Amino acid sequence: MWGVGCIFMEMLTGEPTFPGVRCTYDQLDKIFKVLGTPTEETWPGVTHLPGYKPHRLGFYPPRKLGLSFPRLYDIAEGDSMASSLLQLNPDQRIGAEEALRHPYFASLPRKLYELPDEVSIFSVEGCHLYTNSRHGCADSRHTTLKT
Repeated sequence: MWGVGCIFMEMLTGEPTFPGVRCTYDQLDKIFKVLGTPTEETWPGVTHLPGYKPHRLGFYPPRKLGLSFPRLYDIAEGDSMASSLLQLNPDQRIGAEEALRHPYFASLPRKLYELPDEVSIFSVEGCHLYTNSRHGCADSRHTTLKT
């Protein structure tokens, strides 16, 4: 579900969420700057994981995801959905079934759920892609679809 969260974020923002360019530690540093460095309090057992070397990275307190990605606040339940998917501790991360019941999906037209696989969601009246401009969706509930 972590990967789903990264793709979800990329779809909403149009950019990779945690682009690591130099090495694994570079990517982890980008993740921890946003989500906080995991500790035994936030992720019991993390210090016993192979390769756990927090001294190679900075210590960062956790922050709300929307502070790093303000566009999430433009989307009803966007911050909540993304935060549920991007939990460092896998035991706290939302599962697939629970994610499907998340309020983020409540405003989508029921007809979307009834479409056959081969039919585009854009055949549903009122559904279309937003522009990648933050201003283009400031009053919208979803970035990827407008209903």
